[in-house]
Amino acid sequence: MTLYDDMRYRTIFAGPAAIVLMICYYSIPFLIVAGVSESLANLRPFLVSGSLLLIVLGVYECLRSRHSNSQTSELSTVVLLFSAVVVFA
Repeated sequence: MTLYDDMRYRTIFAGPAAIVLMICYYSIPFLIVAGVSESLANLRPFLVSGSLLLIVLGVYECLRSRHSNSQTSELSTVVLLFSAVVVFA
């Protein structure tokens, strides 16, 4: 695997990972109602900040790949933009 492949995979997986963290964030109140420990509520700020950091990482990787001579695929860009809309909305 080359450096180009590594950058491409980091870009395409940063967005869906941020969405997964937001799904976990929104499911915590339902888990607490279902009887899971309330200490999960302490994880909510970390989940939000983690999803924001993953979106920032994806944007950084896109910009970094544009400065080098390797372009990210259109799919990576679309997935990242969709993930940013889902996380920030």
